[in-house]
Amino acid sequence: MNKCLTEEQLLGYVRDKLGEDERIRIENHLLQCSLCFDAAEGIAELDSTENADYHIKDLNADLKLKLNTGFELGKFKFYISAAALFLIACSAVLFFWNRSNSEKLFEEYYKPYPNIIPMVRGSDEDFNLKAAMILYNSGSYEQAVTEFDKILSTDDKNESALFYKGISLLSLGKGEKANPEFQKVINIKDSRLKDQAEWYFALSFLQEDKPENAGKVLTKIIAENNYYSNQASELNARIDRENE
Repeated sequence: MNKCLTEEQLLGYVRDKLGEDERIRIENHLLQCSLCFDAAEGIAELDSTENADYHIKDLNADLKLKLNTGFELGKFKFYISAAALFLIACSAVLFFWNRSNSEKLFEEYYKPYPNIIPMVRGSDEDFNLKAAMILYNSGSYEQAVTEFDKILSTDDKNESALFYKGISLLSLGKGEKANPEFQKVINIKDSRLKDQAEWYFALSFLQEDKPENAGKVLTKIIAENNYYSNQASELNARIDRENE
């Protein structure tokens, strides 16, 4: 693959829509072409931040066109759409109120950790992690977990892969599976992600609706006086109030 990749190929790769053979060919090209590698990273960023806005604008234009095609048909479709939106909104409200206090606190405090992996060309091993992070950046968490697992199959103490796999699982609502990934990072000697892993370790317990376990981890963070101590103190107080 000597020529640069097409937009269709880049989009297919970022969104994990390619067959295994095509994906391997593209990854081999990305290893050799910094221009395409940068383009893939840029598309991943755009996909996660602007794609939704694009589709909303497109949908609004389509609705206006349909409403202008005829009063009766347009009016009927408008009321059907309005009713559907109303039902979706009601369902969301009911879902929120039926959730536990712990889950509500999790949603309030949780934010996926930013990518701190340098996105520059390097060894094949580095490339595997960066390829996984492209998926992570785009919000393709299921596919990112698959790529992190490939890395961990040959390097089970790769703290970056463990940590970002845990964040991906949390983003998918799988706190129970994320929990041991953070524990592994915490147990790595001189881990550079220990403070971050402890914070998300506590949040994973909240997502599991285990506030007492979350409180124990938060108390440890407070005692260590690390970067997350202030947030841990605030969240721990909120947990105590919610469970009085």
